[in-house]
Amino acid sequence: PVRRAGPRVLELRARAAETRPQPVEVLVDGRSAGQLVLEPNFRDRTLELGQLEPGEHTLTLRFGYQRAPSKADPRPLAAAFERAAIVTK
Repeated sequence: PVRRAGPRVLELRARAAETRPQPVEVLVDGRSAGQLVLEPNFRDRTLELGQLEPGEHTLTLRFGYQRAPSKADPRPLAAAFERAAIVTK
């Protein structure tokens, strides 16, 4: 939960699950905060989320596509993450 009101930033280290770019829409409490594009290699990304008030919030990542890696592994995958954090700006 957010303890003090203030501007927040989403920090990600992530990559697309496939070899093509993966568009991602980031929503905070159901409202769009912006978009990112994940590349096939791990890279650091940041997105300003704006002012968040004290309390709990819901962060949603809406991916442009997802695919199963193989017939043996039918899980729908969109991205891989090494790090995800919401930090004070």
